[in-house]
Amino acid sequence: MKVTHDLNGLQFGRLCVIRENGRLNKRAMWLCKCECGNEVTLSSNRLLHKKCGTKSCGCLRNEKAKERATKHGLSKSPIYTIWESMRKRCNNPNAKRYDRYGGRGIEVCERWNDFKNFHDDMIEGHHEGLTIDRIDNDGNYEPSNCRWATQQEQMSNYSRNVFITIKGETDTVKNMCIKYNIPYDKTVRRIKRGMDPLTAFTAVFRNGTNEIISESQLIK
Repeated sequence: MKVTHDLNGLQFGRLCVIRENGRLNKRAMWLCKCECGNEVTLSSNRLLHKKCGTKSCGCLRNEKAKERATKHGLSKSPIYTIWESMRKRCNNPNAKRYDRYGGRGIEVCERWNDFKNFHDDMIEGHHEGLTIDRIDNDGNYEPSNCRWATQQEQMSNYSRNVFITIKGETDTVKNMCIKYNIPYDKTVRRIKRGMDPLTAFTAVFRNGTNEIISESQLIK
């Protein structure tokens, strides 16, 4: 397929295009090396967008955001750590959990690219032990879709959005765990680590190890 734009060798901010690196939804993807040493793969649209074109692997945005936060004297606060982690998993392709956030289209709203705005919007109700939770698990990080929640509440929210089918019956992970007396918090943790929902559901701890059992063994 003919490449619409040959970007080989071009410079976009801190990014230098090394080569084409496959296609996604018929769009050319480009392997780029950032001045900080990281390599990222981005689409032509991400690089060529006139107003919002990507200019770094994420390091430039993080540096500017950290600078703004430091000016407010909040860079060492717990809520800053939450904000920094939120943006990293959405913006940095090298982040550990990027594939489950930025990699599937989850974004941080423009307002929250400024830590001060995030702090002002979310400081109420925050205390130690709470994490930021998206009400709609497929929605973005934005004021109307975020709240503070315990780890247990986060897992409950997640389980309401994942369905599995057992013996022809389809229901949420949470409801199936209740029905078959399976610890749903452990099940959800496995799913979040990338395990297939049904496999995670039928994984049980035996003698200190995870042993996968079949559906027929589970439903006796």
